[in-house]
Amino acid sequence: MNALDDGFNSAIIFSHDHGINSFVNKFGNKPISHVTTCGVIGIQFDDKHWKNIKKGKTFMIDFPKNHK
Repeated sequence: MNALDDGFNSAIIFSHDHGINSFVNKFGNKPISHVTTCGVIGIQFDDKHWKNIKKGKTFMIDFPKNHK
């Protein structure tokens, strides 16, 4: 993520199991114990440069079980 071009104001990151759990807990401000398959987490950052990203605001948590 730190290597993203500053010309982009958003990014979509796809990952699997433990990798995405670590990512959302490192960069988001809401602890999430397990991101399920097909789960979507939205994190907003105030930083203007990707290389400066530290912690953001988790604004969306959505899992398939919410759509039954």
